[in-house]
Amino acid sequence: MKGLLLVSIAVLSLPFLTFAQQPRMLSGPTTPLVQSTKKSILRRVTYAKYPVEISFELTGQSLSRRKPSALLVAGSFWINRDTTRAILQNVEAGQQSPTIIVTPQQDAPLEVLSTWIESSKPKDFRFVGQFQNKSGKGIRAYGIKSQTVTSKQQNGHLQFMNLRWSIWQSTEIRTIEFADSQEDQISTVRLTVDFVEFTDGTTWGSDSLNSRDMLAGQREGAKVERQRLRALLQAKGDEALVNDLQKSGAPEPSKENRSAHWAEGYLSGVASVRRRLGQTLASGNKEQIKAELSKPFDSSEEDHK
Repeated sequence: MKGLLLVSIAVLSLPFLTFAQQPRMLSGPTTPLVQSTKKSILRRVTYAKYPVEISFELTGQSLSRRKPSALLVAGSFWINRDTTRAILQNVEAGQQSPTIIVTPQQDAPLEVLSTWIESSKPKDFRFVGQFQNKSGKGIRAYGIKSQTVTSKQQNGHLQFMNLRWSIWQSTEIRTIEFADSQEDQISTVRLTVDFVEFTDGTTWGSDSLNSRDMLAGQREGAKVERQRLRALLQAKGDEALVNDLQKSGAPEPSKENRSAHWAEGYLSGVASVRRRLGQTLASGNKEQIKAELSKPFDSSEEDHK
């Protein structure tokens, strides 16, 4: 009971509460709590690691009709005495934690369930988001934007991933880590789902950072490199293939009428094929190389057309 009382006092003593529209969110000041995986009657409660932000997402009635005391009780229900001591110690230390903002996207196939900060150091800034596939379909590639803001600049990153054979199934929850490096203290971070490709070949999102081009480049690079290596194996035998794989680098793609993102993806696809074959070669099983050359690059099978 003492632990509960202390948390309520600590939260009530903080300077502000901010209300936002869609999704309905009550964001409290940043005070260090340990991460909790427990659920409440509220739709989402995020307890981020040290240092930390607390956010409550509500559905139904307008937040203006909610009693703050009820929210504070719900938010502090599971916090023990050790956690309370951590809160008070860090409030006294005056430490600030960046605020994580999730861009409202009602029809997004990936929903952010929770976020927490692993490291708030500007040069080693890392935070984590838990996402759930709400689309009703499998996802085989995605791009998520993270935009960090300091007092001097904004910096954007794309977390692009071709899942290849690790399909993100409907309703499945996955954890994704994001990172950035800045000279100055980061004040806010914004997360936006930018691109999703489903297992049926359809896509979703504004794709403002050209994930579709990068994905197409990857598949083309993998296809061309596998075709080249198969031809080399057939014409000159195992030794020539082994010698080729032991070389560093690969032929550059033709960049005519291609974007920089496509070219980047192309080189990534080539490197992926060579790395996989190099690992097979290092195992000492040369016969397995032929089998590897016959395997598709990813679940799209685009590289087999």
